[in-house]
Amino acid sequence: PEKPVVPDPEYTLGDINSDGAINQYDYILVKRHYFGTRYLTDDEMLPADVNKDGVSDSLDMIILARHIAKWKGYETIPLK
Repeated sequence: PEKPVVPDPEYTLGDINSDGAINQYDYILVKRHYFGTRYLTDDEMLPADVNKDGVSDSLDMIILARHIAKWKGYETIPLK
């Protein structure tokens, strides 16, 4: 028997809480995950990996913070 096709989950990189915006609330979720005070769920892990290296870490926190602060070169996620 054939295995059912499971579609890839739909998400926006950086929008960890899926509220339609990339903002300080998303940054806080990644920061809490990094420091171990609140771990991301499986559904939150994919959009939290903004540099697409397979993990959510301090580099993702930096990219999110710079994107939210509108630093030049960080206008888009993923970075181009």
